[in-house]
Amino acid sequence: MRLFLLTETAELAQCAILEDRRVVEFYVERKTKKSLVGNIYKAKVKDVLPGMDAAFVDIGWDRTAYLFISEVMVPPVESEEPEWEEGKGRPSIAKLLKKGEEILVQVVRDPIGSKGPRVTSFVSLPGRYIVLMPFSPQLGVSRRIGHVNERKRLRKILKEIKPQNMGVIGRTMAEGKSKQDLLVDLEYLLRVWHNISHRARKLPAPSPLYEELELGKRLLRDLFDPEKDKFLTDSPTLFRKLRKFSSQILGTNRKVKIALFSQQEGVFAHYHVDEELERALSPQVSLRSGGDLTIHETEALVSIDVNTGRYTGAESLEETAFKTNMEAAEEVFRQIQLRNLAGIIVVDFIDMRKRDHKKRLENLLYELAKRDRAHTQISRITEFGLVQMTRQKVAPSISHLLSDSCPFCKGSGKVKSLITLASEVESRVKRILRERKAMVIKVVLNPDLYDYITERNLVRSIGRIFPRKIILEKKALPWGEYSILTSESRRAGKLRLGSSPPQD
Repeated sequence: MRLFLLTETAELAQCAILEDRRVVEFYVERKTKKSLVGNIYKAKVKDVLPGMDAAFVDIGWDRTAYLFISEVMVPPVESEEPEWEEGKGRPSIAKLLKKGEEILVQVVRDPIGSKGPRVTSFVSLPGRYIVLMPFSPQLGVSRRIGHVNERKRLRKILKEIKPQNMGVIGRTMAEGKSKQDLLVDLEYLLRVWHNISHRARKLPAPSPLYEELELGKRLLRDLFDPEKDKFLTDSPTLFRKLRKFSSQILGTNRKVKIALFSQQEGVFAHYHVDEELERALSPQVSLRSGGDLTIHETEALVSIDVNTGRYTGAESLEETAFKTNMEAAEEVFRQIQLRNLAGIIVVDFIDMRKRDHKKRLENLLYELAKRDRAHTQISRITEFGLVQMTRQKVAPSISHLLSDSCPFCKGSGKVKSLITLASEVESRVKRILRERKAMVIKVVLNPDLYDYITERNLVRSIGRIFPRKIILEKKALPWGEYSILTSESRRAGKLRLGSSPPQD
């Protein structure tokens, strides 16, 4: 049984999914900065760019949204197969859209940096077992349902219940479900679409028409299995919301394990989730054997290094490497899911000589990838022990959501050393003394740098070269920052701030 632990504060809603009392997945949502993905808007076309095969549309946000030609819907044809392939035989963007035109769009990617959100006109509404496509008559079944007979059964049911001129796709959760289960889900989605259509007719463009569900409801819809899982929350408000929503999507007759955690310590503290999250933000992960992983996440890729650490093994170097790699493979996938890592992931396993050991490690990696809900592709092990993966981005990583770049190191993970800073201060003071007629110089330093400079008598060495008055002052400045003040008079009261600004 999986346990869904849900808690919230004034700023965040958080959910941890536990298996065997270990956190395997974690989700967080900022209440003040919610994701736009899944939201539906009545938009107005601001500009059509034939040279880029794209358009900019106004959805009422502070930046215009980007609509690429492949995301612009061509008038549908009553067929289960589209008449065209992407990029072949499509009309130009100028024929599909006109400036000032009003269209319905759905956000598929949040804004990044200076770029606005990316949208599509292929509007879809996900339910628990079905995805409803109001503007497309297509019918399909999730590829993750591999059994041929089950796919045929679901196709038959979906064909019977599919609304006219609309499309439906059976989700992975639909496997083994009855026609009645699918009907309950479809009826819920049709009610949602009716409300969206009504708002679209009444409201001017740009206007929001539908907002994707909040975190708890979204997980209840997409991941929760009422037969096997249990929801536990320490928020009475969330408890009431989840109970009400479960009856909407599952029907009033279905018993759902949703409970209110009443102990004062809170559900995350009781199950030690906070400690697990601290480890998930650390680059170091310990293995039971004594080995460890080092995980570095960058904008372009994620690198994971496997080390034997304290594990020395009892047989040979080859066996030690093999056992460490097999244990590390499982922890790698656990960390990838827990941290929501995506994109290009490179794992540096310990070198192994035996072909059989490499094959067994590859087979384990392929098996672990099948259990991952995000689409993951894995390369063969190279002669250097490297494995490259590409993993679908399903959510921002934990580090992206729960941390910011350090204001001192600017995200590099390193700051200038004391010896570097002291040399920098000495060089700047000497330059000022050469270039200006300053009679008094006052240097304001943070405590660590002040102690370092005074212990080494650096001021005295400068004074031998430049016979001026040099004053050091200790102040609670951040690491790496200092200020240099100068005066052309020997009276310290006339020191000017800003002649040499704070450095970092």
